[in-house]
Amino acid sequence: MKLKFFTWVLVAILLAAILLAACSTPPTGGTPTTPAITATVPQVLPATAAPTATLTPTPIPPTPTTAPTETPQATSPTPSTLHTLTMASGQTETSANGHLDANQQAGFNFTAQAGQYLELALNTTDPTMILEVTTPDNQPLVKAADQVQSWQGTLPANGQYQVTILSKDTPGDYSLAITIPVRVQFAPGTTSLTLQGTVAGQQVTTYMVKAQKDQTLSVSINSKGNDIFLSIYGLEDGQPYLRSMMGSTSASIQLPVSQDYMVQCVSNNAGEEAFEITISVK
Repeated sequence: MKLKFFTWVLVAILLAAILLAACSTPPTGGTPTTPAITATVPQVLPATAAPTATLTPTPIPPTPTTAPTETPQATSPTPSTLHTLTMASGQTETSANGHLDANQQAGFNFTAQAGQYLELALNTTDPTMILEVTTPDNQPLVKAADQVQSWQGTLPANGQYQVTILSKDTPGDYSLAITIPVRVQFAPGTTSLTLQGTVAGQQVTTYMVKAQKDQTLSVSINSKGNDIFLSIYGLEDGQPYLRSMMGSTSASIQLPVSQDYMVQCVSNNAGEEAFEITISVK
């Protein structure tokens, strides 16, 4: 009985082993099918960055620059009124008198030619008054910064020149004298020249003659009243060779220096007077 029982047990174990082996052996002729596994991956959205304020610097507009322009050196304002000064026929001098309060100016103009020689002289009770001169093309000939009351020189251009008298902190009276001498030019082959001229009362008419060292300058003047006297000095050396106070109406001088010589006809009369002057250089 026991033997039969064990026999059935063995048979059952054997059958279980066979079934187990049949289940674990893959079927032939096919590829085992692996079930597809679908994984649902949650979509990860990119993190949205918190908005940041972008600071855009506001450009500072550049300071406009203006190209420098050359302006005339005469920077003083133009006087509101310009007085025109002229010279009478045969005369070489004109003048103006007046008064300026503190920090005022007076303006005058006159016409001249290039190459002419100009003498300016300002006499005033205020030693701080000064002269300023501009050319016909508004260029400075004498600047206020020069702080001068007189000027001498050759003019650069034809046209109208402007003279300005400027006062500073004190008032004063002034007298302005403008002289443009007559340049004496001898005709080719000659050494003498006779000219007709006039001179205002107590004024001067001036002639300018070029001569060389050791030449002889001879001058004679004739006038109705015989009261116009001669004065002669060198332009470059400033040396007086004859003074009007000597009362001379003629002179003959051997010249020590080559230069321009100024021959002045000085009135000793109260009124205008005509004269005839002869100048020679030998």
